Amino acid sequence: RSVRPPPLPLPADSVQTINQLLTEMDGFDDNTGVVVMAATNRPASLDAALTRPGRFDRMVVLPLPDAVGRAAILRVHARGKRVERAVDFDRVARAAAGFTGAMLMNLMNSAAIVAVRRGGTAVAEADIFQAMEDGFYNKGGADGRALDTDDALAPRTKKAVALYEAGRALVGCLLPRYEELAKVVCCPGGAPTGFAHFVPLEEHLETGVMTRGYLESLIVARMAGRAAEKLTLGDGGLSTASAGDVMAATSVARDLVTRAGLGRSLGPLSLMDTDAVFGRADTEPSIAGLGTATAAAAAAEVEALLEAGEAKATAGIVANWGAFHALAAALLEREEMSGADVRALLAAEGATPYADPFIAGFGWDEKGVLAGGDEATVAARTAAFAGGAPAPPGSANPWFDGGVGRLPDLGTPLSGPSFGAVPGVE
Repeated sequence: RSVRPPPLPLPADSVQTINQLLTEMDGFDDNTGVVVMAATNRPASLDAALTRPGRFDRMVVLPLPDAVGRAAILRVHARGKRVERAVDFDRVARAAAGFTGAMLMNLMNSAAIVAVRRGGTAVAEADIFQAMEDGFYNKGGADGRALDTDDALAPRTKKAVALYEAGRALVGCLLPRYEELAKVVCCPGGAPTGFAHFVPLEEHLETGVMTRGYLESLIVARMAGRAAEKLTLGDGGLSTASAGDVMAATSVARDLVTRAGLGRSLGPLSLMDTDAVFGRADTEPSIAGLGTATAAAAAAEVEALLEAGEAKATAGIVANWGAFHALAAALLEREEMSGADVRALLAAEGATPYADPFIAGFGWDEKGVLAGGDEATVAARTAAFAGGAPAPPGSANPWFDGGVGRLPDLGTPLSGPSFGAVPGVE
């Protein structure tokens, strides 16, 4: 019978190492000097076994930097670069609301590239804003090639883009306690598109808490471009340009009704069964198991919110038709305007803001006429909308056939405070 030889003795240092590893693995030795950290954007979805005492039981929230923090981060990343002394980092920081530290670093690097391309010897404030604009919009055609300002663009297409963006900018400025318009652009670099950039509110970035009034205003602002197209081009002129805005408005309306419990017909009832970032379509939570009647009621309320939002946006454009016409014409000529320029133009045209941020009471009657508000307002909307509907066959469309482009019989504008300059990002 074979005899197994006795095991060789381990060196003393190996025995000590094994004992130390066993002690660390049992989770009761807090003197090892090892700290394990992890990061997540969805803490509510973590398993309870990971967050129990002794594991990831300490949570530290790292919010996005506020305006003061963004200005400090910009100054840090400006080191080592030639930056003009006139650069106002506080002003840049206000316009960069929602930027992370990495995005601010990339912004300064991109601004340096912009300065080199224009042949400058130092980064100017305009270079930083140009880099920010390039980050919001990639100046390329549908096939990915870069477009030059000399590229031919059909005048009809450029007019349609100017009308769409003018509607978005106008309605956004008319809404009370809404985001501040920073810039509106029509066909940048010859591309057949545009954008209106609104700066997010700091309190929303810091707390993530949004009011019903803001959410309803957000729906109205998202439907404004579509409303402008319908007024000036008719139903046949509606285009796919509004697809992104309609999708965003639908996401907000769905969250308002099914997750936040702010629906007016369903009431304080949450219909979501998973956690997600509010207002983010890419983290859309799933719908809980619902009965057919409840699901139909929720879908009907979401649709009603979208229709009312479009109606309120249409009412605002109609009641301020002169200002809308002037803004569209200026944008068509200048191609881009700052928020300060737009607000100054609206003030000069005597534009009247909405009285409140809510969309209750706005809609369409059975004949497709705008409804809601007092008798004078309804009459003004009805007459103005009739003039802005598609031109009858054989008649001229004032926006595309050389007419003056003004609706008849505007009547009394929407009631509300007088429109004036709004302090904020220029």
